[in-house]
Amino acid sequence: MLFTLSAKRKKGFTLVELMITVAVIAILALVAAPGLFIYIPTYKVNSATKTLTSQLQLARAEAIAKNLDYRIRIDQGGQTLFVERIEDDKSVTLIKKYLFELTGRTNPDFPGVKVNRPSGTTFPPQSTTEEDTAAVAFGVPGGSAVYNHLTFKPNGISNYGGELYLTHSSNTELYNTRAVQVQRAGIIRAFKYTPPDTDGGDYKWEGF
Repeated sequence: MLFTLSAKRKKGFTLVELMITVAVIAILALVAAPGLFIYIPTYKVNSATKTLTSQLQLARAEAIAKNLDYRIRIDQGGQTLFVERIEDDKSVTLIKKYLFELTGRTNPDFPGVKVNRPSGTTFPPQSTTEEDTAAVAFGVPGGSAVYNHLTFKPNGISNYGGELYLTHSSNTELYNTRAVQVQRAGIIRAFKYTPPDTDGGDYKWEGF
C-alpha cells in the first residue's frame, strides 16, 4: 500500500523578529544595569563578612582542639588580617592572612572591601567596648583602651571582646557597613547596618 505524506513547511524566526528580540534584551539590560551596579558593593562586603565570621569561628575551634592560643590581629593601615597560633614556646606561627583593598595592592582577598568605619555609625548590641569611632575596637568592659587584636584561649573564651568593621572602599554608604563581633565568652556574630524604615528614623544594627 502506498501512502502519500504531505510535508509541512517548518517556520523559523525572521530577521525582523530576531532584531526585535535583541532590542528588547538590550533595553532590559540597560534598565537592570544600574540596580546591579548598586548591589555589587553590598555583595562584596557581605561575602567578606561571612568569610571572616567563619574564619574567627574556626580559629576558636582550633584553639580548643589544639590546646593553644590563637590570635586574630588586624593591621588597619596595611589593610591585613592575620590569624596566628601561639606555640608552647611562645613563638608565633602564621596560619592565615587576609588582604583587603589597598591602593597599589594587586589580587586582594576581598577586592573593594576595607577595614573601615564610616562616621556616624553606632555600635552593635552587646558590644564589649561600646567604642563608637574605631574600625577595630577590641577590649574589656569598662576599659578605656581598645586594641587591634584578640586571642582565643584553649577553653574557648577570648581575652578581649569587641568589633571589626567593614565597608566598601568606594561606596561608603552606611547601609554597606558590617560588623563582626566577638564576645569574651567566645560567641562570634555578624551585623549589618540597616537603613531606617521611615524618613527621619535612625539606622540600626541587625543580625546578619
